[in-house]
Amino acid sequence: MSIEIKSQYITTPRLTHYVLESGLETGIPVIFVHGNVITSAYFKQIMLQMPSKYHCYAYDQRCYGRSSGVSIDATKGLKDFSDDLYYLMETLNIPKAHLLGWSLGGGVVMQFATEHSDRILSITLEASISPYGYYGTKDERGTLIFPDAAGSGVGPSALNLKSLFENKNIDENDPKSMVGLFRNAFCKPGNRLPEELEREYIEEIYLTKIGDDFIPGNYQACENWPGWCPGDRGLYNAISSKCYNVESIINIEIKPPIVWIRGEDDIIISDNCLLDPANLGASGKISNYPGEEVYPKQPMVRQIRSVLERYQENGGRYREFSIQNCGHSPQLEKEAEFLSIYLENLEENSSSL
Repeated sequence: MSIEIKSQYITTPRLTHYVLESGLETGIPVIFVHGNVITSAYFKQIMLQMPSKYHCYAYDQRCYGRSSGVSIDATKGLKDFSDDLYYLMETLNIPKAHLLGWSLGGGVVMQFATEHSDRILSITLEASISPYGYYGTKDERGTLIFPDAAGSGVGPSALNLKSLFENKNIDENDPKSMVGLFRNAFCKPGNRLPEELEREYIEEIYLTKIGDDFIPGNYQACENWPGWCPGDRGLYNAISSKCYNVESIINIEIKPPIVWIRGEDDIIISDNCLLDPANLGASGKISNYPGEEVYPKQPMVRQIRSVLERYQENGGRYREFSIQNCGHSPQLEKEAEFLSIYLENLEENSSSL
């Protein structure tokens, strides 16, 4: 039986989402939540291979793809996004679902779980952000390096991304172009996708809403090294270590099983993240680096593992899968291996409907 993917616009009390659907309408609900600067289209290849007994949804989050460009209140962490997911489930009359969150989407799913774990059959974290946000922390418990979370929020890497959108550089030979970013950061260098798919995915990136209220957010200078800290608007501030912290997931009463899938060579979510201010400082790309004893690299992978281990100690279940020769996009780079792990998890955890 061939799988058909349908698309439609769904208006909730909060905004209008672009939504892809596949599988039996009476099937077990599965919701895919995408990452930063990408869209629901990145899940099409997986949706086409899902058993038809699953009713799959992939939606564009606020400010991404074809969904509404609604402002992001960074002071609430990712609550704007998790509330969007809640109201989308309400509007679509989905009582419970398997949730997969990729990168930023993993952060959204963890935020959602802290408030609505009774609506979740299972959680899959794919190359997820840390429960303590992005940059500005120094240990497994997410301790801030400075009280203002300096180095987190909208810094040079976010502003460089903004310029990529403005310049629309897609030169295949320029490593700093959007094509270069996709090939060398989204994927492990050398893990090339079919040309047609790569072109589609890069075109989808350019649907991102850019601005201080959207992506990346507003810039805030500070006195502590490296000279910036989180502002109060936009995505990069929402995932800052000042605004985003979902360590409380370890204490939720209903604990859905969690599967964590990551690429062994991911440079975006890593204990040695390429764009961590500490790495940029040590390499001279940000001046006056005070040294690792003052400003160490964020141990993102160890932070995720620490929280999941405590989740398990408190009565939950989790499993970790590290895929070799794989970067930030396991479902794209290692599709068969990813799908095998993912479907096994769904089969094991579909009995609670």
